[in-house]
Amino acid sequence: MNAFFEFLTGHNLARLEEGKLGFGMPVSGTVVWLVIVIVIAGVWLIYRRTTIKVSMPVKALLIGMRSLLLLLLCLLLLQPQLSTLTIMPQESYLAVVVDNSRSMTIEDMEDKQSRGKVVKDLLYGKNSLLADLQENFRIRIYGFDKELQRIANPEDLTFSGSRTAFSSNLEQVVEDLKGFPIAGLILLSDGGDNSSQDPVRAAAILKSMNIPVFSVGVGEETIEKDLEITRINSSKTVMEGSIFDVNVLVRNQGFEGREVDLQVEEDGKMLVSKTVKLGKSGTIGRYNLKLTPTQEGNVVYTLRIPEKDGEIITRNNRRNFLVSNQQNQADILYIEGHPRHEYKFIQRAVQADQSLRLVTYLQTGPHKFLRQGIKDPKELEQGYPLTAEELFQYEAVIFGDIPKAFFSDEQLAMTEEFVSRRGAGFLMLGGTTAFEENFIGTPIADILPITLLDQSQLPPELQGGLKKGNHPTGEKFRLALTSAGREASLLRMGLEEEINSQLWSEMPELQGINVTGWAKPGAEVLATHPSLLYQERLLPVMAYQRYGRGRTMAIMTASTWRWQMLMPHKDQSHERFWRQILRWLSSNSPSRLELTLDHDSYSVGEQVIVQARVTDKNYSPINDATVWLQITDPAGALQDIQLKWDIGEDGIYRGTFMVQEEGVFRMDVSSTTFERDKQEASTQFLVSASNLEFSNPGMDAELLRKIAETSNGKFYTSRSSSELIDDVKHIPNAYSVEEKIDLWDMPIVLLLLFGLIGFEWSFRRWKGMS
Repeated sequence: MNAFFEFLTGHNLARLEEGKLGFGMPVSGTVVWLVIVIVIAGVWLIYRRTTIKVSMPVKALLIGMRSLLLLLLCLLLLQPQLSTLTIMPQESYLAVVVDNSRSMTIEDMEDKQSRGKVVKDLLYGKNSLLADLQENFRIRIYGFDKELQRIANPEDLTFSGSRTAFSSNLEQVVEDLKGFPIAGLILLSDGGDNSSQDPVRAAAILKSMNIPVFSVGVGEETIEKDLEITRINSSKTVMEGSIFDVNVLVRNQGFEGREVDLQVEEDGKMLVSKTVKLGKSGTIGRYNLKLTPTQEGNVVYTLRIPEKDGEIITRNNRRNFLVSNQQNQADILYIEGHPRHEYKFIQRAVQADQSLRLVTYLQTGPHKFLRQGIKDPKELEQGYPLTAEELFQYEAVIFGDIPKAFFSDEQLAMTEEFVSRRGAGFLMLGGTTAFEENFIGTPIADILPITLLDQSQLPPELQGGLKKGNHPTGEKFRLALTSAGREASLLRMGLEEEINSQLWSEMPELQGINVTGWAKPGAEVLATHPSLLYQERLLPVMAYQRYGRGRTMAIMTASTWRWQMLMPHKDQSHERFWRQILRWLSSNSPSRLELTLDHDSYSVGEQVIVQARVTDKNYSPINDATVWLQITDPAGALQDIQLKWDIGEDGIYRGTFMVQEEGVFRMDVSSTTFERDKQEASTQFLVSASNLEFSNPGMDAELLRKIAETSNGKFYTSRSSSELIDDVKHIPNAYSVEEKIDLWDMPIVLLLLFGLIGFEWSFRRWKGMS
């Protein structure tokens, strides 16, 4: 449509729309209206009498056409003009900024050309933009990815940048041309910005400086067929022999309902392959895999999806992730009210596990207690810890068959803080006094994942619980895993779902259940009784939840020892169950010096943000520590940086550094206070070749349009970029001059005159008039 209008007028439509109407021959409005009245009146007088009689509508049409023709001739005699602004040739600079990142290598353009190839042809090819622009501007060309570079020739555009940062580079262009007259900025990109800054804000700054951005979008907005692994979530640290979850997010474009394989490799060796069915096109699906570590130490896994027919981009079909299989020991405190099978067999189950130290405090008789697993004679010397400092040295606590009367109110409140503030684990295990109604209204009732009930709230068949052997609650039953329980890694007996289900079906029956209420909002029920109901819901047997910084679990039976007694001697199901339960319970308990990163993994050239949380023996934040971080890169080179206290957050210290090579990095942090309290911690993270440029790879037309409109510029696609030349020449700024366009000297005026004359003559002849 614009091309047709330009043919009729000889000028660009946008240019005419912005023009201001005027006349070459000055004339007042009064004269104009007088001429209009005289012309119409004169034509009416001429047509008052006609050679033949015609109807009034025909006479009105003839008067209108003749009046319009005469008025058009009068208008042309006044020399109508449009005043527009045009740039003064060679008086100002125009910055041409080209996206030089890897996403420009995507071959989604016509004839399978890459985006970068199309950009080079636009700039340097036949009928290039640069040749036309150089007639009016001094041109300076830049390439940008995460940094800005000057471009001297086409070969400097390599399209190899691993990241794209619009905001900082747009501002850097203006800084580089500081002191020069800048008429505008032309941006050629696919709009893929993966920085943390807002490019629209940068465009607003350019607007305030009267520098419009003319953005040219390159690439297809939607890639027809593409599979992308967008994210992998897995445990950072696992323990020998454990099974852990790997959660995968896959973006699917164009493969709706298709099946694909998710494959996990280690050093090129296939470990796990799972076939999944993709959902709707344009959505992200979540999938779960199970893994078990095959070696100790840091293990780099590769998750990949085999290439599918029609995929344009395959570099986003694979992603690496790091899992640390370290033998760090967790200390767990187990309080038990009397010797029983459950106590004995739990001890045996974890005895050979070097990653767990089970410290037990067992009441063997009135005022008689047995301590086992202690490090020194003073540990638990006074029984259950009386101070937070003593309790907080453990990663988890288990309450066995122990009544509420065993604890003071202060100890129960301290246990709640142990979970919520310290971030530790808590487990209540079934028994005759476990889950008793005396715990109702205490902090223990708050942290449990299930609600406690008064016996009066229960129907007769559920009252009494484990105290009645012949009671329905004391009968044998087979544990019923929920869907969440079948998926949970802490209940996994085998990697494959079929094997896991089979192993659970072969587990002996349990006997006896503590009756509790439903799981709390946010809690997850892992297993239920197969038949006993409370208010039309199956009674929970195993449930867990997050609470504050920690996690809690409830197991409403005391008979898992039957799995050990009734299974073959060599069967390890009971041992695996309790080791995984206790590892899960204690694995995420933070140390006094807690080290965290802003991402799980990084790309080469990316900034790492480190945060250390420093606390005292009561896990209260410390603000006067000296915190040093030592980074060891994959080649063994060391770098030391001091973390600075964030004055806005108690106990939080932060620092940043850059990573410039692939591999596993190690970080060792140490903190020292004025009281010479020294703490140390370490962690690892993975740096890989960046795939950020191929994440969500469609051209972001919306962002490019916002940048242009915010800066008073205009957005184009690579197909409409030819319109840019005329628009840029007429940028209204300090380097523009007024240009007058004669409206009478247009093809459309001549066509209109001949059209009116010819139509009137033809109509008169048709009606038989002279």
